[in-house]
Amino acid sequence: MPQSYGSCRPGGPLNAVHVPIPVGVVVHTPPKVVAPKPLPALTTGSRDYQRAWAISHGMRVALVGALPKNVLRAYKEACES
Repeated sequence: MPQSYGSCRPGGPLNAVHVPIPVGVVVHTPPKVVAPKPLPALTTGSRDYQRAWAISHGMRVALVGALPKNVLRAYKEACES
């Protein structure tokens, strides 16, 4: 007959103090760190570049969609001067 370890109630005959922890079985291997791929550079004149330029100059623009004509006009004027 197998040996009986009693109940598992807290403070009973079987608790964490009585259970041996095997040494050397669990080995911690840190995960490999993979450098993220660089984001593609914004090309000058692209809509995303113009949007970033407008936001950096305090203009309110949506994060997606077409840019307003006044933003495009201001960008063109700034690039020509």
